[in-house]
Amino acid sequence: MVQVHNVGSLPLRDIDVEAYAGDPDKGGKLIGATTIPAIEPPNDLDARVETASIDWQLPRSGCDVCVLIDPKNTIKDEITPFNNKSHAMLPKKQVAKTRQLSNPEDITGGVRGGRGGRH
Repeated sequence: MVQVHNVGSLPLRDIDVEAYAGDPDKGGKLIGATTIPAIEPPNDLDARVETASIDWQLPRSGCDVCVLIDPKNTIKDEITPFNNKSHAMLPKKQVAKTRQLSNPEDITGGVRGGRGGRH
């Protein structure tokens, strides 16, 4: 999920969001894209935020994900386009360890009986 902010005085419409495995300027591959329909301007000093989601399967080895906001520079009168690119290194997946339970009390926490009372 990617949070996109509007701190300007104008509403934003149809904001394209692209996610890449690696930096697209260095050969990164597109893993997904979506469009945020609108982000209204803030009425106060707090940015308005919308969240974009792109479904994708993280490789076991992890991945450097690069996100581009407005990759075709279609937003007019933008305060700055220099914050429209961000990277995040997603760590490799941890394999869940299973635990063998040898004693039923490990499950019940020592509580026995039909009404939860101790006997």
